[in-house]
Amino acid sequence: FCIVDLHYTANPDKRSPEWRDAIKASMPSRSFEMEYNKSWSTHEGLPVFPDFNKTIHVKSGKIAPEPGIPLLLAFDFGLTPACLVGQLVGRQLRIIKEFQELNGSISKLAPLVTNYLNQNFLTWVHADNITCYIDPAGFQKAQTDERTCADVMRKNGFTKIVPGPVAWEQRKKAVEDYLVKIYSEGPTFLISDECPILVDAMGGGYRYPDKATEIEPAQIRPVKDKFSHLADCLQYLCAGATALRKTYKIDLPTPSYGFTA
Repeated sequence: FCIVDLHYTANPDKRSPEWRDAIKASMPSRSFEMEYNKSWSTHEGLPVFPDFNKTIHVKSGKIAPEPGIPLLLAFDFGLTPACLVGQLVGRQLRIIKEFQELNGSISKLAPLVTNYLNQNFLTWVHADNITCYIDPAGFQKAQTDERTCADVMRKNGFTKIVPGPVAWEQRKKAVEDYLVKIYSEGPTFLISDECPILVDAMGGGYRYPDKATEIEPAQIRPVKDKFSHLADCLQYLCAGATALRKTYKIDLPTPSYGFTA
């Protein structure tokens, strides 16, 4: 047996800076380094989403909702429940509002979100034009309570409830796919700066642990802290928006790598 390990620049057609920049722009930066530059450096202490760019992905001030387009909400549960409110407008996912309850529960958070929607999105509420993507654990009963988190949400008026994906890599990829694409009308991912915790999370607060030497590199997971709950919400929201894009067949060009047999 003979193993040949070639760098992509072994192909003369792939040596130009233009070819490299085009490919690099079409995929997450860590994926490019691994696939093309054979970099297997550890993720210890690094941001989970290094492709996030505050200059590109954050809008100053409020993001006004687009009439006639559904609201997309995402919920994460536990002792620090969180929620994101967004919209998929064309190819752009917009994050309008964030909620996070410290030392709370979904019983405290759900009414807070409902009141906000009644005050700011009354047309959507009455049209039942709201879809919620939630942590799949929200459909499980707690040992101390027969109700599920989904039951509490239904009691507060949320009727369309969809479980988010369980697999970590699928959730992370859903966010990365939005971060790396920019079209003539702008980036496919936009956050209002009125979501300060999420902005800080994406800017590096949501990170891998500083010490993970005893964990298999492929199994390293982000630190669980004040940033992780809204980051989880974002993952459910991006995965849900991706499913909507496929349902409504919104154009998502596939990058061309120029491979030849």
